[in-house]
Amino acid sequence: MLKDEAAPVPLISVIMANYQGGRYIERAIGSVLAQTLSDFELIIVEDASKDNSLALVQTLVGLDPRIRLIVHDRNLGASRSRNDGLHAARGEFIGFCDADDLWKPDKLSRQVALLRENPSYDLTYCDSEIIDAKGQLTGERFSDQFAPPDPPSGDLFEHLCMTNFVNMQTVLLRRSIGEGIHGDEGIKWV
Repeated sequence: MLKDEAAPVPLISVIMANYQGGRYIERAIGSVLAQTLSDFELIIVEDASKDNSLALVQTLVGLDPRIRLIVHDRNLGASRSRNDGLHAARGEFIGFCDADDLWKPDKLSRQVALLRENPSYDLTYCDSEIIDAKGQLTGERFSDQFAPPDPPSGDLFEHLCMTNFVNMQTVLLRRSIGEGIHGDEGIKWV
């Protein structure tokens, strides 16, 4: 089920895959809705959670017209959930924020500005701070475990073939680069 497909096309489509995220999802949604750049849709793909996730999201859908909801009747996994979100996305740019992640308020505005200033860039990413189960900063960063190359920008294909130093929840990409690509939906996250 998707809400308001006839709404104006947003600049950005944010895809939030959720499975059993009821403990965190309200804060994650709040961090997206609190962005300083507000021209976006938030596509939440509820992947048949058995917790209170769906009820929480259904309440929030009615409070903000930018939220669109896709509900799976059975658990299909994170890869399929993200792909379903991609198929529903209408924005020029695509971002990902999982149900247990939090964004800083200027994330989208900074990344859109970078992509607009650099038309040859297809995507942007950034480092991320690690939080614990209570949402408190641990003092660690994603790059502490997965260091980017030096320099951390430019043609990074060879580096990415060796190791993934990009946290997907930090990516903002041009929708046009992903059109027609179909990923392996059988990949399971552990």
